[in-house]
Amino acid sequence: MSNIYITDTHCHLDYLDKPIDEVLQEAEDKDVKHFMTIAVEEQQWGKILKIADHNRIDCALGIHPCDVINAKEGWEDRLLVSAKDSRVKAIGETGLDNYHDPNQKEVQLKAFESHLYIAKATNKPLVIHMREATEDVLGFVKQQGQCHGILHCFSEDYEVAKRAIDLGLILSFSGIVTFKNAKAIQEAAQKIPLECMLLETDAPFLAPQPHRGKPNYPQYTRYVAEKIAELRGVSWEEVAEQTTQNFLRVTGR
Repeated sequence: MSNIYITDTHCHLDYLDKPIDEVLQEAEDKDVKHFMTIAVEEQQWGKILKIADHNRIDCALGIHPCDVINAKEGWEDRLLVSAKDSRVKAIGETGLDNYHDPNQKEVQLKAFESHLYIAKATNKPLVIHMREATEDVLGFVKQQGQCHGILHCFSEDYEVAKRAIDLGLILSFSGIVTFKNAKAIQEAAQKIPLECMLLETDAPFLAPQPHRGKPNYPQYTRYVAEKIAELRGVSWEEVAEQTTQNFLRVTGR
């Protein structure tokens, strides 16, 4: 591995339509050499752990807020056991999503609390999903005290970014930052300290320009790195090096 490489800190490798080896090779050709694949359902945990046998792939286990309504009883106890596995570097993704169904807020909040308990018990960061739930999520984190966690797919403005960082969160930027109309997100990516930032694809979702609307792949993290570098007036290598070091720090390396 080169000393400088890009880390895709949030992707769903179990959802991609290509063999893992092909995905990894295409990513490596773009200097994307480290990955964290994220669980959204309990039934995928075993597959995700197997994927994380690869020495360049870490994983996070949890149940997505939109899927927790269908979770089987006792998932919290099973997650606590599974989360102790050394391949698991984070807990989630969890959080709140008022976009898909605002009536699930109570069950999502209870699951958020359970994920936080497990993250503290295993000394691992949370991976937090926040969609149309800014005040709810930040209020929850503030109530709990400073939170060791990753605010994934950051899509808010600079003022929200500052609040999240003050609460102890690190912000992960996706391909959305490359969209022409994403001025508020671009301002946040330009202004926050580079030490408070991660890169991700959320593959196979949210492909960046010039692939918007098509399947996303970890190799496209390079576009995210290049866009943030452009916004900040630095090289993509500087962005890559610092954000990878940030990921290693957050996951306790």
